[in-house]
Amino acid sequence: MRRDEFILLVDRHGPDLATWPEGARADAESLLGTSDSARRLLAEAQAADRLLRGNDPAGILTDDRTARLVARTIEAAGDRPRQSGIRQAAEAWLLRIVLPIGLSAAAGFAVGLLVPVEPAGSAASVATVLWSLEPAAIPVF
Repeated sequence: MRRDEFILLVDRHGPDLATWPEGARADAESLLGTSDSARRLLAEAQAADRLLRGNDPAGILTDDRTARLVARTIEAAGDRPRQSGIRQAAEAWLLRIVLPIGLSAAAGFAVGLLVPVEPAGSAASVATVLWSLEPAAIPVF
């Protein structure tokens, strides 16, 4: 088991290895036997869990309804990697600004290739030239 898989399982199943699926539990115990960083990570998760449970006088965190809600939330979230705010902003910028400009430039370039060059001083407009082309002369992409 890799360290990143171990971290994901601690996040998903909590610091109590008894609640983990059997195969994952065996792999985690093997990793804990060889990795100091994995042992530290598990100890930190156990300390955080104790702190949360110690500040739960009403027993909300042990309520079955809460456990089912948390399980459904984790399942709905799936295994999608989380994206940083910077990455989301960059993707939005690319999709909303750069892509339309790039497509417009490509379309302009394509039209420029299709329109024959007219001698200087010619009065023919681009629209006239485009409408006068034979259908066979226009490439289909």
